[in-house]
Amino acid sequence: NKRVSVLKFVEATSVLANVRRIVPEKSDDPKVVVYFEFVDFYNKTGINYIEFSRSGSFAEFEQILGKGPNDRWTDDEKNRIQSSYYNFKAAFEACGGDRLHITPGDAMLAYIRIYGFDVIKEMSKAEMKKSVSKAWQEITLEQEEEKIQVNLDSTEVDKASVISKILPRKSVKAGFLYLNEPDAVNWVYTHELGRKHAAAVLGDKVETAAYYCANDDSIETTIKQMIEDGAEVIFTTSAEMLKTCLKVAIDNPNIEFLNCSMNLPHKHVRSYYPRMYEGKFIAGAVAGAMSPDHRVGYVGRSPVYGSIAEINAFARGVQLTDPEGKVYLKWSAGKGTKNVAREFEEMGINLISVRDHVTKDADNQPLYGLEWVENDIFTPLVLPTWDWGVLYEKVLRSIIGGTFRSADDKTNKSLIYYWGLSTGMVDLFYSSKVPKGVRYLAETLKKAVVSEGCYPFYNPEVTPDGRIDWSTADSSMSIEDIMNIDYLEDNVVGEILKYEEMDERNQKLIDIIGVKSARKQEKEV
Repeated sequence: NKRVSVLKFVEATSVLANVRRIVPEKSDDPKVVVYFEFVDFYNKTGINYIEFSRSGSFAEFEQILGKGPNDRWTDDEKNRIQSSYYNFKAAFEACGGDRLHITPGDAMLAYIRIYGFDVIKEMSKAEMKKSVSKAWQEITLEQEEEKIQVNLDSTEVDKASVISKILPRKSVKAGFLYLNEPDAVNWVYTHELGRKHAAAVLGDKVETAAYYCANDDSIETTIKQMIEDGAEVIFTTSAEMLKTCLKVAIDNPNIEFLNCSMNLPHKHVRSYYPRMYEGKFIAGAVAGAMSPDHRVGYVGRSPVYGSIAEINAFARGVQLTDPEGKVYLKWSAGKGTKNVAREFEEMGINLISVRDHVTKDADNQPLYGLEWVENDIFTPLVLPTWDWGVLYEKVLRSIIGGTFRSADDKTNKSLIYYWGLSTGMVDLFYSSKVPKGVRYLAETLKKAVVSEGCYPFYNPEVTPDGRIDWSTADSSMSIEDIMNIDYLEDNVVGEILKYEEMDERNQKLIDIIGVKSARKQEKEV
């Protein structure tokens, strides 16, 4: 580690020495991978005192500092980094960091993900220690190999209804934050329906209020206004709000914060998202059964976490009922994209998966899940949909019943609600145009998925000689692997949309929750 034992004795931070670096052979060993990432970073910067324990951390550190892989580092920049790092390290160790299984560099990276690097540069030692102490749960989360604990059903929150019968009734004030007015964006409208459902069902046990942000700059101001208005639980309904929400949550530990996103682990903010791939799998099976030419179109929104799993589940469903079926993929997030459904019709593809909720396009055409499109006439067939009201009601019940926080006591990980068909949060609606036999097949698949008799991402083992062992057919990809899917199934015709091909609004979304292959790729010079 290039440290000399005498340094501790004389309490020195550095010593002049000639160092011979003994380099290991390159391999897939995680420690070796991180080591060579360090060597690359050192060769560019001359900085050798920052250590990370996870692959990709050096690149992330550079990105947060606004540096590309080939940018030059000035002496002033390196001096500021050194002083800031040792300031943070002192605060980290004063808070007990030397007892954790992470490096000061890991801890600093967790901290600057929240606050940015410039904050460290401006703080005194006392301010730094106080700030690190507040964010301690976010820092200790770095110790977890798997940072997320996924809640797949409502069992835990349902316990609240039992306890609340014994304990005195309590009311709670809940705020819901939207980026737009409900009438302007269908995504917001569905959340607003969920808020109204929870308010109607819970009656005088809950008081809810909706708040709207005119732009990203007003998110923090609005959240603080919600707190001033007495909100005890705050639902932020877009991933774009998470970073700001987290900062406020750390300063207000007595308030419950939730954000509608996935794969963004934090202890102070729980995440929630629908397991839509289950509904997409069944819709795909309907599409495969009804396709006259083995071709189905699919309009993807943007390549964020979860959306790729939905595309692949749909493709698996198509293949289930049509082994020759192909799914042709186009994206609505592309630059200059207007009417993707019409592009499919021009290709002669009439069966198209368009949206997950009822809306209309620029030409006032209804876009409704799986559609048959012919001569610009859209005929709805199947609508996979979500019901936020199911989650909002049950989460609020758990807060009223006093069991919400007990879930935190059982794990050091970040909690995410990822509910599907079994909870009623995800469901499917069918039009009368779906043939009776196909509808029966869909309902049978739904029951099988709910009872875990059928897995959209079934994953039987392969024997050493390449044969599928069908005795293991009931095995499935893990939920963590499903959430992180970053590839397309073999029967999908298309590619994951590239960063430079997206419009600006979706690029911002990808920066937050985009899958790795869709993120901005730095060009090597």
